[in-house]
Amino acid sequence: GILPSQEGLEPWGAAISHTPHQCHLLMGCGFIFFLLSMAVLNSERIVETPERLERVIEILNNYLTFGLSWCLFYGVRWRISATHFTHENALLMVAIALFLSAVSFLFIFVLDKVEDNHLFGEDAEIAEGATEKIITGLGILIGFSWEQSFDTAVDVVAEGLRHLAPPTFSKMVMSICLVMIVFPAWRFYILPTEREISEETTEEGAEKARLKEYARQHFELFVHHATDE
Repeated sequence: GILPSQEGLEPWGAAISHTPHQCHLLMGCGFIFFLLSMAVLNSERIVETPERLERVIEILNNYLTFGLSWCLFYGVRWRISATHFTHENALLMVAIALFLSAVSFLFIFVLDKVEDNHLFGEDAEIAEGATEKIITGLGILIGFSWEQSFDTAVDVVAEGLRHLAPPTFSKMVMSICLVMIVFPAWRFYILPTEREISEETTEEGAEKARLKEYARQHFELFVHHATDE
């Protein structure tokens, strides 16, 4: 076989020549990562773990979830590349990202409806945990696919501008522009929403949310309502 580069890139000839058996084996590895993640998740619920180990378990769970997403991504990438529908790497990556996004959004929508309607039963904690883990893995999978698309697009643009500037300089300028566009949206919209959601899912966060709500009510009562002297 041919090993990929340090960035995980394969020569074009090797990238489009993977057999269906290899693709299925890689996706099977992703399924093993999913089973291991569920085992870690359920062991945390069944056995009372010390506080110092909770962080280790969380890191291990994230590692297994990322492994699941990477295996699914490269399994689909190998399978689509083997069809030889294009010889343009940038077009191939965009096609893979669109395909994975459409399939993942469909699965997330269905699984979310199943979880909201408690179709597994009111006390099916294991099934709901598996559903949440699949949704998380699919969300990471979408991010991986588009990250690879943007990375390939940056390489293509940098090579096209080689006669004007070195590719490393072009990549740096495009990276700075991307951060200037994305960072404000992440800081002022995505991060606060994520923090609110995380507060709702933990007991400590729920307590902080209640305190914030009480403080807001007292503030409105003090400012907007007339009081006797």
